[in-house]
Amino acid sequence: VEVSNYPPSITEEDVWGLFSDFHIAKFQLPNHHRWNKPLRLRVDVSGAGEAERAVKELDGLVLEGRRLNVKLVDSMKYEEQEVVSNEMADEVKVQIFNTAHVLFHPPTSKIFEIREWMTATVYYAFLQTRDPITVNDTSEVLINVKQNRCEWELLAAGSASAVRRDGRMKALQDLQNCVLRQGNAYRVWADWEGS
Repeated sequence: VEVSNYPPSITEEDVWGLFSDFHIAKFQLPNHHRWNKPLRLRVDVSGAGEAERAVKELDGLVLEGRRLNVKLVDSMKYEEQEVVSNEMADEVKVQIFNTAHVLFHPPTSKIFEIREWMTATVYYAFLQTRDPITVNDTSEVLINVKQNRCEWELLAAGSASAVRRDGRMKALQDLQNCVLRQGNAYRVWADWEGS
């Protein structure tokens, strides 16, 4: 979103406060040394829905005697960035799956899944695993499948600040590093005589 007609005395803390109910990806206050250009501030919020909500809730708000103008900017460019971001995340997920299958010895027939979750301040990425479900499983297991319930086991987790624009990617990269550390440690442990 773009914010204009804000007071020249606005600080980063003011912007954080103004957008406290939204997931901010990033923003940068312009340098106010030259006053020949109108004051405009671009705030990247997480997702088109959040951006639309920010415009609806903040446009026309009065701050230090000035009525703020908040509008959507180049949503197509944002949607293109989101597509690229999702493709990059999918590539990292494939790398995580491949790493997990190679490093966790003996090779497993377990099903791996990556789940993502975000709070107001933290992105999380979890690698979880479960046994495959077959027609030969007990009726209790098959009933759980029909109710969309399975017993998952946490294998590794990663996290990163949700305030960062790249928080999702950082959480996935943290998960990838965790899988590498855990997998290598598991291989050493499995080869150790004391295991």
